[in-house]
Amino acid sequence: MIAEADNIWFDGRLVQADKAAISVMSHSLHYASSAFEGIRVYDGVPFKCEQHLARLAASANILGYNLPYTIPEMQDAVAAVVSRNGLRDAYVRPVVWRGEESVGVRGERSSVHLAVAAWEWPSPFSTRQVENGISVQVSRWRRPSPESAPTEAKCANLYTIGTLAASEASQAGFDDALFLSHRGFVADLTGANIFLVIDGELHTPDCDSFLAGITRQTILDGAAELGLKTHIRDIQVAELDTATEVFVCGTAYEILPVARINQTTYSPPVIAGRIRDWYLSLTRVKEPV
Repeated sequence: MIAEADNIWFDGRLVQADKAAISVMSHSLHYASSAFEGIRVYDGVPFKCEQHLARLAASANILGYNLPYTIPEMQDAVAAVVSRNGLRDAYVRPVVWRGEESVGVRGERSSVHLAVAAWEWPSPFSTRQVENGISVQVSRWRRPSPESAPTEAKCANLYTIGTLAASEASQAGFDDALFLSHRGFVADLTGANIFLVIDGELHTPDCDSFLAGITRQTILDGAAELGLKTHIRDIQVAELDTATEVFVCGTAYEILPVARINQTTYSPPVIAGRIRDWYLSLTRVKEPV
């Protein structure tokens, strides 16, 4: 999907997208030291905006940034971009990065910048994929251990293997890729968390080396309302063959069934369909930006 943003909030002011330029000497361009978020807008209202921006602030802190904006100020920036662009159903991308003052590996001498872009966002998946599920390839890449990467941050450098895995999966005829953790357990997809339905109950991996998504937590918090029991635990790869349903979730993915992982196929998304209907009902609840 091509992102086309008209007006961008850039270091404290709204500017036309073609005026929002950064230097090629930016520290983050050279060392992948940027952090970002993705926020969905439904009926003009950003969904769980505060939680996303709190995670952005936490990611920035992990990367050693002195973030120059508070969460309420960033909420105002999101609201301004959505309003100025006249968006109803959209995707918002706040991103924070280091400037060009220092191109050495050390980044604390560089200035910190923040931009917020937003654009129209129809579903990135086809009606067939939403109804019947996507195909997923188990990737040769693994999520790194917390001792080797800032795995609790949503930052650019951790998405390098996501880009590689997604491209390799596409070239092999799959829609997405599934990572294993550094310990060899089921982890997540390139941009989504995963749930297995086993004996009518939900099982999701313990996020010890990858992001515990906001959508994932929303499902865990609301499962009791749907009469579903949940388990957060290490999941063996062999258990992918014992699940009756598999689905993934995330801000961009929402709730998306999985039809196949490698050569293992799954039943039609009955429970996943219930969860998707419930989740989409939440997104229409008006909450303050």
